[in-house]
Amino acid sequence: MLIPGIYLQDFYIYKKGKSSNFIIGRNFFHSQNPANENLRLKNIISENIKNLILIGVGNGSLLEYISQHYSIKKIYLIEPVQNFIPFQLEEIKKITNIEINYIKSIEEFLHYEIERFYILIHPQYKRFFPYIVSLIQSFLFTEFDKKTYYKHLNFIINNYYQNLLKDKIQFFSYIEPIPSQILFFGGGETLINDIKEFKNKYNFEDFFIISSDTAIPILTYLFPDIKINLVISTDPNYSTLFHINYLKSKKNIIPILSWLGGRKEIPKISHCYYFLTSFPIDQIIEYKFQNQKILSLENPTRDVLGYIMNLAEKWNSSLFFLGCGIQKTNLKQFYSKGTGYDFYQILKQKRISSAENYHYYLFKNQYYKIQNRKLPEIKNKIIKSYDKFTIHFQEISTSEIIQTLIQNFYKLNQYSYELKRLYHLLK
Repeated sequence: MLIPGIYLQDFYIYKKGKSSNFIIGRNFFHSQNPANENLRLKNIISENIKNLILIGVGNGSLLEYISQHYSIKKIYLIEPVQNFIPFQLEEIKKITNIEINYIKSIEEFLHYEIERFYILIHPQYKRFFPYIVSLIQSFLFTEFDKKTYYKHLNFIINNYYQNLLKDKIQFFSYIEPIPSQILFFGGGETLINDIKEFKNKYNFEDFFIISSDTAIPILTYLFPDIKINLVISTDPNYSTLFHINYLKSKKNIIPILSWLGGRKEIPKISHCYYFLTSFPIDQIIEYKFQNQKILSLENPTRDVLGYIMNLAEKWNSSLFFLGCGIQKTNLKQFYSKGTGYDFYQILKQKRISSAENYHYYLFKNQYYKIQNRKLPEIKNKIIKSYDKFTIHFQEISTSEIIQTLIQNFYKLNQYSYELKRLYHLLK
């Protein structure tokens, strides 16, 4: 499959000193300060990356910056804009410490033997050519499993390790009574309008309400009368902390459903119960404790909505969605206002922090983080009642889980280095 490309007609060169910039229409393609533009990548590229797929190269100055500040051995270039290539070739001649290859098709790339790689999209390409970049991404992610996405896997393994440092893990088992109707709140841009329309036709009290972590800020301040029965948080990054920390302003304790790859700080915010996934480490745990009636959810789509759909199927419950749509009038905004993502999506040339660092900053600066609400201890080791529903859980010592993972380490040999790293951390 050929990599999609374009040839710009309204294209000019602007030179200033030794540097050159491109003018597309009436807009400069690069920042007037190339050094600041390259600094934006400081918190994006890991220092341990050896193989990099770079989508979009621009005038090539980025290649020189990478060669000077990173130990990357090989770079695979995907350049959709044909006008840029002659200028990039001039920059490539100056670089001697990195092997650089242009990729013209996915089939060509598959011939390269790469143990692990990282995909980086030049920030300006997302701004000028969003459609062409989305096509390239779809081609790559069709061929290569998203589990190999290096950055998120590191977060997941670190969370596993931190969660297993606790004495015991409370795994979600089942709920009584089983809800006949589930109402799920997503964080999509249609959330606010969906709630207003739904409110005019139905009674929220007739549903078992599950909220994504992203929707919590909106439900807390715009719709405080809606009683949430359960929150699901699967994001391994800092953003989930910013969202669920709003639960501290609630008078009642709202339980959170998460997994061992989720943030370790969640139990400090509210009661947390864990479920098992199809993640390789979870499969080992599920096999060992298969007689314990632990909730296990499959998720082929790998998003929160996929877990909820599988949960509704297991409970044989009707499922309704709010905030899971995208308005056709605004294709650049995919989250509802008030989630925190909407601010980050504003284009800023001088922004150098990642989305994860941005949400960590918001979380650390929340006013009510100083409210040290002490969660009541669960005296009954089997069940915990929340309003009209009762959650049954299985409590398993982390020492048993760790011993199981160490004994079955050979089963992880077929997976990546990051999974094996957990074994060395636990041992």
